[in-house]
Amino acid sequence: MKYHQLRAFVSAAEHGSIRAAARALFLSQAAVTKALRELEDDAGLPLIARNARGIQLTQDGQRLLMRARLIVRQMQQARDELNQSQGIDTGSVAIGLTPAVVLTVLPDALKAFRQRYRNVALRLVEGLAPIVVPGVRNGTLDFAMTVQSNVSLGNDFVTESCFHAQQAIAARAGHPVLADPSPAALAAQEWALSSRLQEGHGGLIQQVFATSGVAPPERILVCESYSTAVALVRNTDLLSLFPEPLLALPECTGIVAVPARLPSLSTEISLVRRADVPLTPAAAYLAACLMQAGRTRFPG
Repeated sequence: MKYHQLRAFVSAAEHGSIRAAARALFLSQAAVTKALRELEDDAGLPLIARNARGIQLTQDGQRLLMRARLIVRQMQQARDELNQSQGIDTGSVAIGLTPAVVLTVLPDALKAFRQRYRNVALRLVEGLAPIVVPGVRNGTLDFAMTVQSNVSLGNDFVTESCFHAQQAIAARAGHPVLADPSPAALAAQEWALSSRLQEGHGGLIQQVFATSGVAPPERILVCESYSTAVALVRNTDLLSLFPEPLLALPECTGIVAVPARLPSLSTEISLVRRADVPLTPAAAYLAACLMQAGRTRFPG
């Protein structure tokens, strides 16, 4: 198996057709078709099934895809590592960020990153840990910055604490609970949270109410999108947890922080990367920019 064969295979799998793969790789369709045929000959197995709508991977093709992606990405990283170590502004970085980091930290971090690396291509995947951590595992993402989980990710990963993001209980302006923001009154409300009570924001809420001697809220709407949560909080009586700086943004007009009589609400944001693959200089610098911007945005 050769690199150009695996690269053609990964591109075809991701784009769903040979034509789209050829366009993405700046190659002719004939060149991509030849590379795929050679790969199948080397493997001794059919890897791709062709149909009128494009291509579909066989079961053996699906097995190969995960490793092929990792090989292709590591080859790209090796080239980027050599170029960037010589001061050449080139290459690519792919990262996964939790929505809270995207909305509050990324803009300042990106400005700092672009002062050093103007030409490095960036790819951003926004999502919670179940979305972005698998991308780090399979090599399609260089690293992820997400809410620290109580569940161990195992020896495949290195996890580094970045900063603690202070959270605020958010409600629409004029919400009845603002007149009596007691723990019991808050627990009686319906909440829009990014996870159930045992995980993430849900775990934080459970812990805070338990510390106050009050049973946690029973009505939880699991919402993995901040934009959806903002719309729900602004237009209904649902409560949610938002990073404090988010409430100052125009997107949160009409939403206020509830002066809750509860212990401090804070989530730990961590960087997750593969243990066996060092970050390229550009990826490491972007991680440093995100950490610095996070510590500036969330001091203390």
